[in-house]
Formats: sequence, C-alpha cells, structure tokens
Amino acid sequence: MAPVQIRFALVQLNTPAIEMPTVALDQLPGPSQCQPPSGVVSWWHADFNFLDAVSNNHGSPVGQVTFAPGIRGTGFVLNDTTTPSFVDVPDAPNLRVTTGLTIDAWVSGSGTTLSGRIVDKISAFQEDGYLLDFINDRLRMQVGGVQLISDVLPISGLTHVAGVYDGQRVELYVNGVSVAATATGMTSVPINNRTLRIGADSGGGSLFTGIIDEPRIFNRGLTTGEVQTLFQQGTTCP
Repeated sequence: MAPVQIRFALVQLNTPAIEMPTVALDQLPGPSQCQPPSGVVSWWHADFNFLDAVSNNHGSPVGQVTFAPGIRGTGFVLNDTTTPSFVDVPDAPNLRVTTGLTIDAWVSGSGTTLSGRIVDKISAFQEDGYLLDFINDRLRMQVGGVQLISDVLPISGLTHVAGVYDGQRVELYVNGVSVAATATGMTSVPINNRTLRIGADSGGGSLFTGIIDEPRIFNRGLTTGEVQTLFQQGTTCP
C-alpha cells in the first residue's frame, strides 16, 4: 500500500492585532495582600459547610440552612422557607471578647426591608455581650449597654458591613465607609456563656432573611483603614 501524503497549507489571515491589557504585577493581590488584619478569632467561609477556618468554633445548622453564591464561593441562605433557620456556634472562651471587637460579613436581603441578626452573642434584652444586625434597613451594633444605629441605608446586592468597638468608640461601616460613630466610656464588654448565632438572636427570633457570607469575629477594634482593607479583599482576593 502506497504511503499517504498529507499536505498542509499556510494561510495568512489579515486580522488586526489584538492588544491584550497589561496589569502591573504589583497591582495583583498576592498572598500577603489577602491576609486579613490581625486579631481574627473566627471566620466562617460558608462554602457548603459550617466550619470555622481559624479556630474550632464550628457551627451547626438549625432549620433548613442552604447555600447560594456569595462574595467568595457560597454563603449561608437563611429563612428562604417557612422553617426558621440560622447557624449555632457553641460558646467558647475566645468568643467572649472584652476589650475590643470587630464583626464583619457580606450580606444580601431577600425582602423589601433588611432586618434581622447578622451575628448575635448577647442575652435578649440584656447588656451582656454583642450583636450586629439590621433593623428596618438600619445597621445596628450593640456592645454591652452601648447601641449605635445608622440612618436608613440603600442596600442592594451583596454588601460588606462591619461594626467596631475599640474601648473608645463604636463605629459602623458599609462597603468600607463609616456610616455612624459614637464615643463610649465603656472599657470592657460584659461576657456570657451563650451560643453565638449567625442569623438569629439568642431566643431564636430576629431572623435574618437572605444571604450571610464570610461572617467573622476579631478580638480587637479595627481601624478605618483596616475595615477598608476587608472590603477591598472581599472584592479582589480569591
């Protein structure tokens, strides 16, 4: 059998060159640029699980907690059914922060009004812990007996929220921008042995309806620059 000859023809296409955009290497977020500020106590990525990525403060679902796309991977979907749902995290010594505290998360509501607990470790109607939540589109933080509530906020889509207490101030942030602040003479946060909850209060009420992603607890009050870094990392880091 005679060998088969295969011929190739080179065809030159008169296609204009495509210029690829260039990005300076120092503008790309590297591993060090994606590390959060110091003081992280617990961090729940909510990537199809309830694990704490920093400590052993792993959560467990109460009711039908599902998952949906978040700012990174997935986030907790809470109360999208008729069954109340939230995440329980057992009490632990490192969750009983006293001299400083920052709570942050990415949230998105599923109703017309944003309400409900984001993170709660306080006895209902008492002053023995801390919480971060929304009340009728207003962001609120309570630390001991000090409460700070923002004006009505135009929240749309996944939004970064943070509450800070550093022994001298309580301050609220949305997407890295301060939206409310107050001075405080309270030098220590009263503690309790209650379960920490994501998406509900200590009695199982004040339910958050929507997505909570990347909730996190720090044992110190972050600076404004550090809160801005948390927001930027959420939008640029893998």
